[in-house]
Formats: sequence, C-alpha cells, structure tokens
Amino acid sequence: GAAINTGYRLTVATRLCEPPDAAVEAAVAALGNGGTRVQELAGRLGLSERQLRRRCTDALGYGPKLLDRILRFQRFRSLSRRRPDVGLARLAAAAGYADQAHLTRECRRLSGESPAVLLARPAATVSFKTPQSATL
Repeated sequence: GAAINTGYRLTVATRLCEPPDAAVEAAVAALGNGGTRVQELAGRLGLSERQLRRRCTDALGYGPKLLDRILRFQRFRSLSRRRPDVGLARLAAAAGYADQAHLTRECRRLSGESPAVLLARPAATVSFKTPQSATL
C-alpha cells in the first residue's frame, strides 16, 4: 500500500527531473513539420524503428506513429482555425492526409467525432481519446 505509493511518487518525481531525450525531441520536431516517415526518421537519428518506438513510449507514453497521427491532427485543427473558408478536402491535403476520407477516419479515431462536428466547436472544447484507446 503505502510503500508502493511512495515508490510510485519517487519514480514520477525522478522522471520529471530527467533531461528530455534528444532523439524524442528531434522526432517531435521532425514529425511536427509533416512529410516525414517514421522509418526514415529513425535512420536519420541513428536508431532502429524499435529503438525509436521504445524511447518515444518511455518519454511520451506512445510510439512515434501515434505521435505522427496526433501532430497531423493538430495541424488540421490549426489550419482549419486559420483558414475557415477552405474546404475539408484542401485542409486534409494541406495537413498531410491522403484525402478527405483519411482525415475523417483519423478524426473519428482520435477524437470520436467527424471533422464537420470538430470544426463547429470552439478549439478549447475538443478532447482527444487517450492514447491507449486510439486505434492504431
């Protein structure tokens, strides 16, 4: 009981004090810009895909592929706020989706809602599914 709780708190406190993983920071930056494949990114970082996945999971709680999906979704949200006059198909392409259907599937998987419903809401009210519940 109490010993486990104390051990957990110590583990969390230690992790918060650790410097960020440079490879994970580089992965977030590269994936945030879009157009980077995880396999290519791992190679550029001098890591195998498995090593990059482990390091991302340790630092973020999920792997680089889910990170890429989340960052692409955030790009879509950002673009849609800046350019409300642009249609979904063009927003999807600009954010890095293959097409509007791909955008719709990812919106439903990550937020549980369609792009049209998301765009009708203020940005602050959008919630994500937890990484464990997002379909990979």
